[in-house]
Amino acid sequence: MSAVGIRNGSINNVYNNNWYGGSHHGGYYGGYYGGHYHHHGDAWAWALVGWTLGAMTYSSGYTTYTNPYPTTVVVTSSGSTVAYDQPITVVAEQTTPKDPVAMDAVAQKASSFVAESQAAFKAQNYLLALEAANKAVAEFPGDAAVHEYRALVLFVLGKYSDSAGVLNPVLAGGPGWNWTTMVKLYDSQETYTSQLRKLEDYVDSKPKAADGHFLLGYHYMVCAYSEKAAAHFKMASELQPADTVSKQLQSLCEAAAKAASGETGDAEEPAAKPETETVPVPLEKLGGTWVADKGKAGVITLALQNDGKFAWNYAKDGKGQGFAGAYRMNEEGLLVLDSDGNQMVASIALPKDNQMKFVAAGGPPGDPGLEFIKKK
Repeated sequence: MSAVGIRNGSINNVYNNNWYGGSHHGGYYGGYYGGHYHHHGDAWAWALVGWTLGAMTYSSGYTTYTNPYPTTVVVTSSGSTVAYDQPITVVAEQTTPKDPVAMDAVAQKASSFVAESQAAFKAQNYLLALEAANKAVAEFPGDAAVHEYRALVLFVLGKYSDSAGVLNPVLAGGPGWNWTTMVKLYDSQETYTSQLRKLEDYVDSKPKAADGHFLLGYHYMVCAYSEKAAAHFKMASELQPADTVSKQLQSLCEAAAKAASGETGDAEEPAAKPETETVPVPLEKLGGTWVADKGKAGVITLALQNDGKFAWNYAKDGKGQGFAGAYRMNEEGLLVLDSDGNQMVASIALPKDNQMKFVAAGGPPGDPGLEFIKKK
């Protein structure tokens, strides 16, 4: 098996086709954060966008996250730490300077360390590459691309558990690079192939190590071996049920493999009847207070006022947080919650007048969404 090569029907195509409008709803994708582009050379162009809605889904309680693969922390230049215990999109929201001038300054500092690290990486001086990558993360901890690169250096050094621990919160916000991006970091594809073979040997020797399966699934996904990637993500999620990212990536890779094969279903079965076109829910039926009780994961209260204003509150373990703004229905019949320049877009269904199914656009295949009950 060649470790390289991109196939038609890649994850890039599959996910972009599933992503509502191709827009960014928060987080840092495509070298983009907060309205400003940052480029560390061509290798930093992300292959995909819109894996989730970024930090908002986690801070809102829509999605919860646990990193099942502990890794070493990085101390930032401000003295705080990146512990990789939350999605990098959340880290970006918390640490990236709001002022464009200040953000450009930290991005420039990080870029200089990235350039130093890349030079060492291509010269196969991987310890020096890691040292410089750590400095880049310390300067710009909200840059997901730098974290993904740091995970690559850890992979090359054979620190597979640490690499998995860095990658998991990165991939919670986006599926990451494709092969075109990855290969630009190397002096040759043969160098990468030899390193991939070592990871394959490691996984073969430790078949019960979930972190190895997760990391190998990621590298197969980068190479567009979607079926193999899905198999290893499936194994990772089975061995480590807390690895919800692997479960999402498994679904995405299975969809990519199906698209690549041209599979459309069993030809012997009659063609399914077209689904009835979704009828947008009238806004006047949404007014009121809706509650989604997620048990130990917390309680979400969504108040939709008749004047077009909303308030979203998430409470867990006696602590609460939320956001507010204006809501509307867009031309596709999706509910849009606007809050300080960020958006949460969702499909809405009312099985009953007091029940609301809320599924965020841009989520992974099989996303169950939220079940709200109207209280008043």
